Amino acid sequence: MEDKSTLLTRFKRLKGEYLFFASNDSLLARFSEIIFDGPGKSSLKFNSEPEEFFCIPDDKLALFVSKEKEACSGSGTSEMRTLRSSSLLCLACFYDLPNNPLSIRLNGKDYIFSESFFEIQNTCVNGGKSNVDVVLVGKESSGKSMVLFLESKFAEYLSFGKVQVSNKKESYQKLFEGEYRNVIKGCNLTLNITEDNDRQPVIELLGEHYCTGPKQMICHHKGIINTLNSKSKSFKDPRKNYLRSLMLQSEILLGEIVFKFPGDTDSIKRGNIQISAFEDYSNIYQAVYNGLSGLSPNVTIIDKLLTYQEVFKDYPLEDKIKSFYRL
Repeated sequence: MEDKSTLLTRFKRLKGEYLFFASNDSLLARFSEIIFDGPGKSSLKFNSEPEEFFCIPDDKLALFVSKEKEACSGSGTSEMRTLRSSSLLCLACFYDLPNNPLSIRLNGKDYIFSESFFEIQNTCVNGGKSNVDVVLVGKESSGKSMVLFLESKFAEYLSFGKVQVSNKKESYQKLFEGEYRNVIKGCNLTLNITEDNDRQPVIELLGEHYCTGPKQMICHHKGIINTLNSKSKSFKDPRKNYLRSLMLQSEILLGEIVFKFPGDTDSIKRGNIQISAFEDYSNIYQAVYNGLSGLSPNVTIIDKLLTYQEVFKDYPLEDKIKSFYRL
């Protein structure tokens, strides 16, 4: 078994998003609370539950655990112990809105959000589901009620390449070649349709960008519209019943928030040149905004890619959360 000194050396030599953690002095001081896990011991996890690692105070513990169960989407809380978990970042930052409402300026207007719901599922097409990372409920400064659907990313956008959209669901081809074709075109992506061994269509988005982002935003947009237009009077998820009742009488916003890494982590190679993954994805998001805007009078698209650094710069995060993510 490797000793602590050897493991610490390995930790400091990690690349990608782990480079961000390996240069965090406050985290290095707590290195004994981190373990190497997974195939080849290449994954880093907490050796305790996140509420313990982040020292969530007793008066907020029940809320954190409750929201953690929501954010895990039925897969168990073990995923929340992974350092680079996008779900963990989203949970850690948005869980405490009932105690500390979040003020955000969006599309030139001021909003304050006091409720958060994680992993809200809408139906997209042909039974396919769209899971939105977090939904915020609040009010605009004029007092008008608001529902904000947010896709959240930690390090996912640091990787480029194709994404499989669907297998055995021809409706997705109509979706991407039909009403959302301008989104695909604007993002400079290509829809590739092949067949699997059963001669069923396999649909992929191809491009030298983070292709999953536009795919998810399209599915979220369609899913929100379908929920609004649903003839169902009740959903299995009571949270969705509550949200739909609000959606029918509120302004609805859809956007995306990402973690902005420092330059040494953000640099990605495309061909023979190094580019900023954040700048590239900001441009892709702008194309998504342009393509989605105006498709539905009921859903307003946020006009720029949000960052955790910007949104939470003045928010009273727990000290351990703030130091872990350097927010």
